[in-house]
Amino acid sequence: MAAATFVQGSCKTMCPPDEYEIRKEHNLVRPFETSFLSAVKCYSRSAAGQSAARHKNIRDLTTLENTVKYLFEQVLDRRKTSLAQLYDFVFDRLRAVRQDLVVQGYLEGFSGLRTVTVAKILEYCVRFYIYFQFRLSHLPASAFSSHLNQNHLDECLSQLLHLYSKIEVKNHDLLHQTSHIEIEALDLLLSKNSAGLHRALQLPSKTKSNTIVRNSIEISISLWLGNFVRANHIARGLPLSLQLAYRAHFSLLRPRVLEVYERGYRSPQGTKFPLEKLRRYLLFDTARQTAEFCVDCGLSLDDTGSSVIFKTGTALKFSTTSQSNNLYDQDFEETLENVRVSHFLYGQSI
Repeated sequence: MAAATFVQGSCKTMCPPDEYEIRKEHNLVRPFETSFLSAVKCYSRSAAGQSAARHKNIRDLTTLENTVKYLFEQVLDRRKTSLAQLYDFVFDRLRAVRQDLVVQGYLEGFSGLRTVTVAKILEYCVRFYIYFQFRLSHLPASAFSSHLNQNHLDECLSQLLHLYSKIEVKNHDLLHQTSHIEIEALDLLLSKNSAGLHRALQLPSKTKSNTIVRNSIEISISLWLGNFVRANHIARGLPLSLQLAYRAHFSLLRPRVLEVYERGYRSPQGTKFPLEKLRRYLLFDTARQTAEFCVDCGLSLDDTGSSVIFKTGTALKFSTTSQSNNLYDQDFEETLENVRVSHFLYGQSI
């Protein structure tokens, strides 16, 4: 198999001049791009037969780093623009940034401090995906694709863990200039199978002894044992970015959690279980959301609407369109409203 051919970017502007002129001619310049100086290269798939990306249209590493900072500080921190609009624009532009990193081979090997810079860019991207997974989860799929966002998050995490392994082998001291502890914990909390826990248990003792990683391991073990109350309790002590990640992962477990309580409390005559109590176990913001989730799953409510009925013989059904994926939480929303988006993405709020 032939070795991959990489190019060295030479573009010094956030958007290549050629692309800007073409988009301007076809009315494809976004409202955020008021001039060439504020235009940012958009993502485009490589066409067959097209040069792997002419170096003059590929941004160098310094320009890529500055582009990400511009997107975070000058675009995302705009308070008067809807989060969905901001996300849509920045998501595409970050995708183009990562594409420029790939074609230059920055995700393959070790290149000293440049690899650290690449890792930091990917760390910013990871927090971006986590932040908006939480804040836009209530929107319909037509406005926000949770699935696509999660795919990019998973991809970034995988790339980061690969880079960390390269840094650790080549120059372990440089690892301390990254957020590898946070990312290791995030990877574990978001893992959908035992592979994440298995990997975490193989980490160096010094890494595993870190409070954040140790708590994340305890949470993962508790979830696998079905001790959801303990997992939720430990998660409350995590840094903000990890709490958001945990809640995103826990939303996928809600059907399993509900099934555990239904099996434990069901009876022939029907056991009433308070919705407010179940709300806390399922990490919903309101009892109404909890009620809608239970009804979607085939359960009934009592006459007052304040309790769900667990009755023997009821067949649970789980729908992907139910409240299960709703991550909204008023307390977290108030916290995030008081945190500049760029500060969160830079890891300054954790």
